Amino acid sequence: MEIWNGILVKTEKKLARWKAQYLSLGGRLILINSVLDSLPTYVMSLFPNPAKVVKKLDKLRRNFLWKGNKEGKDYNLVNWKNVLLSKERGGLGIRNLRLQNESLLMKWLWRYIEEDAALWKEVIVAKYGELNPWCTKITSEPYGVGVWRTIRNLWPQMEGNVYIKVGNGNKTKFWKDAWIDQTSLRELFPDLFLICENPDARVSDCWTEQGWDISLRRLLNDWVVERVAALQEKLAGMIITTTSTDKILWKHSKDGVFSVNNAYKRGLMGMTGVPKYNWNYFWKSDIPTKVKCFTCESKRFAFWVELIAPGLPDAGYLSYMVLGAAMFYAKVGDAAMVYTGDYNMTADRHLGAAQIDRLQLDLVITESTYATTIRDSKYVREREFLEAIHKCVDSGGKVLIPAFALGRAQQELCMLLDDYWERMNLKVPIYFSAGLTIQANMYYKVLINWASQKVKNLSATRNAFDFKNVHSFERSMINAPGPCVLFATPGMLSGGFSLEVFKQWAPYEQNLIALPGYCLAETVGHKLMRAKPPARIDVDKSTQIDVRCQIHQLSFSPHTDSKGIMDLIRFLSPKNVILVHGEKPKMASLKERIESDLRIPCYYPANNESQRIESTQYIKAEASKSFLQSSLSPNFKFLKTISRADTGFILNERAESCVQVCDDRVAEGAVIMQKDQHPKIVHQNELMDILEAENHKVQVAYCCPVCIPNEPKNVALSPGEDMHPVLDKRSLLHLLYTKLSSDFQDVTIQNDGDCLQIESLTVSPCPKEKCPHRRHVNPVSTSEAVNFCCTWSMEDEKLAWRVISIMKNLELKTSAHLELKKCSDEGS
Repeated sequence: MEIWNGILVKTEKKLARWKAQYLSLGGRLILINSVLDSLPTYVMSLFPNPAKVVKKLDKLRRNFLWKGNKEGKDYNLVNWKNVLLSKERGGLGIRNLRLQNESLLMKWLWRYIEEDAALWKEVIVAKYGELNPWCTKITSEPYGVGVWRTIRNLWPQMEGNVYIKVGNGNKTKFWKDAWIDQTSLRELFPDLFLICENPDARVSDCWTEQGWDISLRRLLNDWVVERVAALQEKLAGMIITTTSTDKILWKHSKDGVFSVNNAYKRGLMGMTGVPKYNWNYFWKSDIPTKVKCFTCESKRFAFWVELIAPGLPDAGYLSYMVLGAAMFYAKVGDAAMVYTGDYNMTADRHLGAAQIDRLQLDLVITESTYATTIRDSKYVREREFLEAIHKCVDSGGKVLIPAFALGRAQQELCMLLDDYWERMNLKVPIYFSAGLTIQANMYYKVLINWASQKVKNLSATRNAFDFKNVHSFERSMINAPGPCVLFATPGMLSGGFSLEVFKQWAPYEQNLIALPGYCLAETVGHKLMRAKPPARIDVDKSTQIDVRCQIHQLSFSPHTDSKGIMDLIRFLSPKNVILVHGEKPKMASLKERIESDLRIPCYYPANNESQRIESTQYIKAEASKSFLQSSLSPNFKFLKTISRADTGFILNERAESCVQVCDDRVAEGAVIMQKDQHPKIVHQNELMDILEAENHKVQVAYCCPVCIPNEPKNVALSPGEDMHPVLDKRSLLHLLYTKLSSDFQDVTIQNDGDCLQIESLTVSPCPKEKCPHRRHVNPVSTSEAVNFCCTWSMEDEKLAWRVISIMKNLELKTSAHLELKKCSDEGS
């Protein structure tokens, strides 16, 4: 550890927090890499880097990169492992100390292979012994061997990345070394290796002027002859020369020479990166390093969100609040949400309206700046704005428009005024303040593909953000004579250059202050909106300004209004809504409207307040073959069914059927969840076998009488009949089926000639004189009773008693009654 103490102290001085005060993220990245290359590299090339030292160095570099000069706790934007990835794989290219140390130490193994006559090699061989011409024996002594033991332990990594080029064969073992197709013959022919005479034989020992001479310990049988022939065929293209020695070559370079940089890159290849993007082109592009760093990490975030939300083309959707503003869709497990940020639902001159796919969401978090405001027509607002400015400059006044440099209003109003100046041929100068405003407008010019379709179509002839009548403004021009229009930052007159100009122009009546958007409470802009000139405005605790100028307020704010918020929520139809970024009374009003009109639970928690939202959770389960087959089987439902009994038993009535069939496939099964196994859905018939339990069923039985009036005296039996046809089982069932079908049209009734089936209820004629399920008295003498045994399971108890109550009140009229009724009707 004493060796590394000096490195830690020097690194801490080089990466002092005060230096980060004047450095961007890109500058801090460059300094970190330069410190690493200059300070610990020499020591790491000989001594193993302890884990504690690596941890301390990583902490210094990590804090310098993310915290800069901030005090206290801060958050790392990206996992440190991902930051250490190469730029080609989506990282920032900061060196991985462990891999760098291993790559530098592997250089000694390469030197051991190459430098045969070196004195240091002779010392190492004399102390540790030689395992083969390429490396020493494994070192296990407790003292005095720490450095070489660490280097020797890297040999398996080295061995997997090199191959042998055979010369005279004196250093290469015939069976054990990988000298043919980068594989050993022991692996290619393990059966022959077991019977070889000398397992440690060298290639030169098996080569003669006549060819290959392979010695085996026993005579050859048929299968061995075939394997030896295959080995000879493998060796046919190999020729041993006496003019060169055997060499070890590095697999990953064209010339076969080992390099530390190549070994380091091979180590990084085993780490997970984001290889989908053309990172090489990105890092070589002419973009400031700080922008590259930020974009790299943003792109990495988008890739990982895409992995947890597969199928979506992007995790971000353009919200068109300002250029490049986005809504974000995030999905963790089965819970899905959209965070809107600030967005605009109405297209204007330079940007379009927010766009998003219809998604299945548990939650939408939306801004509510204008929770209760519904804006009037955009064209009316623009006309009033232009008339107010034109009137002011015609009278010789100056116009101040405080707007944010990266806001939507400044570019929109610049386009509006530039176009109006062209049409009206006005010569009054229009200015915007230099600095950030000019840079912001440059990005609009460059990223014109993110603008509205109208702007993109116009770009074929000219760039819409190359304003003809808008120029840069210098501070010395504040009190210059003559009218002008000035866009100054920041908005809301919250400070900076716009407030400085306001102090100079506000006392003059001919001047105009145009406030193009929302102003926070306690800002100067908010005070102006409430004031009626002439008035005195408190700029700060010690300064008051006499405001005599004109005040014009217009709503060019990029935030969507109440109607836009409702339209977005209605379109997405989430299960829950959270309102943020608004005033509490207005958010409460919007919450009531969302819950009453859209029937969606809505919340508006205060800052630092937690809100618990129940999310969707799906459980992936396997399904048995029987369950899947039952799901695929039709499940027909008939509103009115036709009996399958013999149609000859329809007594003097013409059957008319109007059948409506539906197929509601509802599969019944059970979910089995066992320890250390995935949930599985099985068919209900499989459940008892899986549980190794007996299947118990509870059934209810009842013998129900159905009345049949006595037969008329003048109706005789047909010749050869022993009983009246009405007493035949099939005809009785059909008569009962006909009666029940008219009362139960919502269920399926099946008649197979032996019984009626309604769900689990079975109805069949009872042949027993004394049935144990019969609980009724004899019917009156004017009628006879036919008994039907009814059995059902407990789940259909209500249905069964409904059927039985109807059967008790039925009278099954036979064909003789119908014939008698027909004759009486004809006689009358």
